[in-house]
Amino acid sequence: MRALVLGDARQPHFHRWGAALRAAGVEVEGLTLQDPHLAPAFPLHRLEAGGPAFLRTRRALPAALAHAQRWRPDLLTALFVPDYGLLGSWLAAKMSPRPALWVAALGSDVLRNAWRTPLHWVRARGVLARADAVMVDAAMLARAVRALGVPERRVVRVDWVPDLARFPFRPDRPEGRARMVSTRQLAPVYDVATLVRAAELLAQRRADFEITVVGDGPQRAALERRAAPLRDRIRFAGRLDAAEVAGALGSAGIYVSTSRSDSTSVSLLEAMACGCLPVVSDIEGNREWVTEGSSGLLFAPGDASGLARQLARAMDDPLLRERVAVYNRRRLESLPGFEERVSRLVAGLTG
Repeated sequence: MRALVLGDARQPHFHRWGAALRAAGVEVEGLTLQDPHLAPAFPLHRLEAGGPAFLRTRRALPAALAHAQRWRPDLLTALFVPDYGLLGSWLAAKMSPRPALWVAALGSDVLRNAWRTPLHWVRARGVLARADAVMVDAAMLARAVRALGVPERRVVRVDWVPDLARFPFRPDRPEGRARMVSTRQLAPVYDVATLVRAAELLAQRRADFEITVVGDGPQRAALERRAAPLRDRIRFAGRLDAAEVAGALGSAGIYVSTSRSDSTSVSLLEAMACGCLPVVSDIEGNREWVTEGSSGLLFAPGDASGLARQLARAMDDPLLRERVAVYNRRRLESLPGFEERVSRLVAGLTG
């Protein structure tokens, strides 16, 4: 069996899908419009398409179709609905015999992007209507894709459960300063500015903490300027690879996410795997995993003072941190891993 993975090669999700398909015995190649940050574990073909970003996918179609017709995949896996979902649906419609089409949906795909304009809505509905399976990682996403016309039988839950061997459980943290970590992109939707404001409030009352901000994005320079007076409390580490992220989570006791919109956050699951206490925004995607006081702490999105209070609570309650760490790790261990779930889906396709 052959699969062609379509997606942004800069994103770890693209590489993980390809690797999981390979582990399931599938011959995999990738098509992308972007240069990868890391070399993939499968052959990757770079599509060249100039012009405005919104036209690049359409301009890439002839080259993508030529490659797909030469290689003749049995399965197209598109990440995510815009751009690569559209490309996958075009390829599936033009190829004979038609390959199966799986489309993985992100929260932003169907919660926000699909509703921006009537054109975005029509595009999302069209892509999802042509998919043989739509992969979602949260109950809220399942409802959203059903609202866009996808029947229940074609909605497939695939959780991005981290590789627990790569994110080992480390409940014991060094004594001294409380260590916190954020591993979200530095973009408006993730609202890391609220974390900086909370750190300013926390620093007025106590000095026994340090925050590491992992990630990069368009707001990094502005955030670093705002946080400059807190240089002994907050550090921007930039983009890290998976092993370095695991190390940052393993040395921190508290994980913070200030996101204003999310489905299931992979970074949250990675933090739970490592034994961090999650302190996260009270949004639907987080509430599927975090219940106040039992599996983490919640604060209203954008509420810096509320976040500061919850961080102080997390710092001052070691028993809470220990109890939550054990509970969250066991919950992840009880779920089928991402690679196992993909393997089962492949078996269903070939069986």
